[in-house]
Parts: sequence; C-alpha cells; structure tokens
Amino acid sequence: MRSYWGSNEERAGARSNLFSMQLQFGQPTLFFTISLDGSSTYQIGNFAGVIPNDILSRMETDVQACSEYTRYFDLLMNIIVEVVLNWDTANGRARPEPGLFGVTKAYYAATESQNSTGALHAHMLIWINNMPSTVAEYYKLCGSDKFRQAMVEYVDKIAASNVPLNLSLCPVCGVGTIIAVELQREDFQKPRPGRRRSPTARCQDCKVEFGAGVLIEQHASRVEKNHGLNNDQSDSVLQAIASLKPLPTPPHPNTPEAALISRSILFYQRHRWSHCQSCFKVTKQCFIFPKEPCETTHWGTDNRIHLKRLPGKEYVNTFIPELNIIFKCNHDIKFLGAGDGPEKAYYMMKYTTKPQQDIENPWAIHLHAYDKSCQREEEDPSDPVAIGRR
Repeated sequence: MRSYWGSNEERAGARSNLFSMQLQFGQPTLFFTISLDGSSTYQIGNFAGVIPNDILSRMETDVQACSEYTRYFDLLMNIIVEVVLNWDTANGRARPEPGLFGVTKAYYAATESQNSTGALHAHMLIWINNMPSTVAEYYKLCGSDKFRQAMVEYVDKIAASNVPLNLSLCPVCGVGTIIAVELQREDFQKPRPGRRRSPTARCQDCKVEFGAGVLIEQHASRVEKNHGLNNDQSDSVLQAIASLKPLPTPPHPNTPEAALISRSILFYQRHRWSHCQSCFKVTKQCFIFPKEPCETTHWGTDNRIHLKRLPGKEYVNTFIPELNIIFKCNHDIKFLGAGDGPEKAYYMMKYTTKPQQDIENPWAIHLHAYDKSCQREEEDPSDPVAIGRR
C-alpha cells in the first residue's frame, strides 16, 4: 500500500484492504493523529514577525503558500514513517530496530483536508510486534495481572497529558494544595450564553478555583515573574513555536523553559472548554473533555487504561513528549489495547477511511473578488467591453 491515502475513491478501496490487514496482522495497537493547521501556522509566523501584519498580506500568503505547506506536510509524514515508526519505505518493510513505539509490524495512514481552509491532517493505525493478534488471545491476556501491568507501563512511556510545571501548590497564595473538583454533568454539555467556565481544580487553603488551563497559565506567569521576565510572554512562546529549533528541555519544573513548554502545550494541545457555534453535541463535548484527573497511569475497573492526569490538566490533549518538542503541533495518540480494544480498533478502522466533504478556501474567493473589484475601478467607463460587464 501507499504511505498515506487521500481521495474518497482511494478510501473506499483502502477500507477493504485495511480489514484484510487486520486479518493478517491482528488488531492495530495505536491510533495516531497529527494536524498541521495552516491558518494557525501563518498566524504564528505573523505574530513572530516573519509574515506582515496586514490582513491582505496574510490572505495572499495563505493562498500562495499552499504548495509549500503541502510539501512541509509531506516531509513531516515521511519523517514520522521513516524515523518515528522506523519503516523502510524504499523496501516496503519494517526495520529490525524498534521505533518510538516499538518494532513496527505494519501501518496505515490517510490524509484529510480539515475545515474550510483545507489544512491537512493525517490519521494512522499502527501495528506493533509482540501484541495480541486475535480477539480471543487479547481477552485471554486481559485477565493476566502481568499483561495489564506491562500495558500500563507501555502507555506511560509513550504518552503524556501533563505539563512540565509543578502545579501542586496554589499560584495565588503559594502554600495551599491544589485538589481536583468533581466534574458535573453540565461540564460536558454545550454551555448556554453567558455561562461561566466550570472549575476543575481548587486550592484547599484560599479556596480559589481554576478551570480550563487557568492554573497552568498562572503558574507559568509566577515562574516567569520569579526569574525577572515580563508578565506577557506570548511573543516568546509564538517565536519558539515558529522557530525551526526544538523546544528546550527544562532542567527542573520551576524554570522559564518549563513555563515556555507549558504555554506551548496550551497553544496547540488544549481543548477549548466551550463548544463552537456549529457544534451539534448537546450531551458531551467531542472527545469527552474534560478528563477526570488521576494520580498514576493505571488499569481501571472499567478495563480501560487511564493515563496519569493531575488537577489542572483536564483539557490537555494526550500527546507524545518527544514529538511535542520537535514538531510543535497538535497531535493525539490512543492505545487500542485495553478492555474495549477490539471494539475501538474496529471503529478506528472505519473512522480512518471515512469519506470527507468537499472543501473550499474562502480567502482565495475573497481575494479573487477583491481583484475583480480593483480591475473594474481601473477600467475606462466609456469602454464598451467594460460597460457590458456591469
């Protein structure tokens, strides 16, 4: 199969191939998604001083740089396949050495165009060696404490949902311990107009409540202030994201580097607490956020693996720390090996090959209308051809 598929016609044929891969290799181990939002990329470049600030220049850049953006996405996907998965694309087989997730047995990837700007993102299903290959084998191993512990350790090594900052103490009083606030049903529902943001964490001493990333932001501001930095570090964060250099590795949790990485994660790895106007969800938000906090990664009584998530990070998307430092873009990973692994794997195989709707770039349409308007203003009003176009 090709590295990654795109058109709806290809997806229709690839779905049957994907189910054939399941028969040959067993159920997939991981579901991985990566998204390079082109509009956000240009916005970052603009804020970082790389792209002019006027709206017309940004629109022209977005339209004219489509090929560059596509080439960058193709390069990124090749890096993921060749390096992260350690797959030999020239010979169409896995290399014997493990990649970031282990020794890759097989993979499937499909590319989609997201939202009205046509931003590209990819969904991947990945098979890893030495994982259960049949449903019967899988459910049999789920009853083993040794197997469950091995799966918990595996997930804990490849995925994270926490920021490098230490959020255990209150950033307001400085002494109180932060505790989780029990999530209510309303927290998952579409908020009514004027409704306040629901708290997800609280200080035991001063009783100040935090929600939707506020705890991370205030801790980052506190660390930056202690190191003599300005209160508003948004420019530095955007410049670090736009830079080709990887994000710095913090020596310990209370450093400016830790604050920088935490703010970066909030920028492209955080789910918004409120629904957008077009959201049709009325019971639970997409991807079921906010997430319940838990002290350690563990196998729950519901036969699911719950990733370590401390109070204050309820809206942080699950990410891969190594990829976060290098690629600095939105991505997500789901482990398909838990009590409901076979069911999730079947759903993800259908989801990865689903057809997508036609898209259009509104900025290109607006620019074309603007150019036509300028052309009409420059035309000779007595010209018969110009008169006929009116």
